[in-house]
Amino acid sequence: PAALVRAALAGTQAPLVSRWGHILLRRALASRLAAPEGMDPIEFATLRVRALNAMGEYAVARALVQDIDTANYSPALVDAAIDAYIGTADIVGACPAVRLVDTDREDPQWNMLAGICNAYAGEATRAQNDLRRLQSRGQGETIDVLFAQRFAGAAGDGRRAVTIEWDGVEQVTPWRFAMANALGEPIPEDRLQRVLERAAA
Repeated sequence: PAALVRAALAGTQAPLVSRWGHILLRRALASRLAAPEGMDPIEFATLRVRALNAMGEYAVARALVQDIDTANYSPALVDAAIDAYIGTADIVGACPAVRLVDTDREDPQWNMLAGICNAYAGEATRAQNDLRRLQSRGQGETIDVLFAQRFAGAAGDGRRAVTIEWDGVEQVTPWRFAMANALGEPIPEDRLQRVLERAAA
C-alpha cells in the first residue's frame, strides 16, 4: 500500500544498524521500481532519494536523480537532489535542477548555488556580483559565500583570489565539506576530527 511505503521511506532517517539490512535496502531503493498504486512516481522517487541521503548513500541517490528528466522534477525532488549532489561534492551536477526547475527557495544555499550555476553557464560577472551582494548583505555565513565565490571564479576568466579562513568557524557542514573537497581546500585537523567522531558515534 502507498501509505505503508510512504511511512517506511519517510521514517528512514539514518543508516541502518544491520549492515546486510543496509545493503539490501540500498539495492532495493536504487532499483528501477514502479511507484505503488496511488502514489505519484515523482513522490516515490523523492522519498527514495531522501532515504538514500539519510543512509549516507549520496552516490546512489545522485545516480537515481540523474535517471529522471529534469523537466519532471518537483520542488521536493530538487531539494533531495541537491542534498545528493552536495553529498558527493558534485556541485555543478545540481545546476540543471537549479536553473530549470521553478521553486520558491530564496535561502542562502540556493542563492549560492544559483550564483555558481550562472558562472558555469557563462555568466561569470553576474555570478560574482550576485555572490558579493550576498556577502555584503550578510546572507549566509561568510565562509560559505567565500567557498561559492572561489568555486564560481574557477568557471570564468576574471578569476580573483579568494582566501578561505576557518578562524571562528566551528562546524563543518555538508556544504563546507563538499566545497573543501571539490576545491582541494584543507579542512583544519581539529574540525575534521570532530566530524569523524560524530560519524563514529
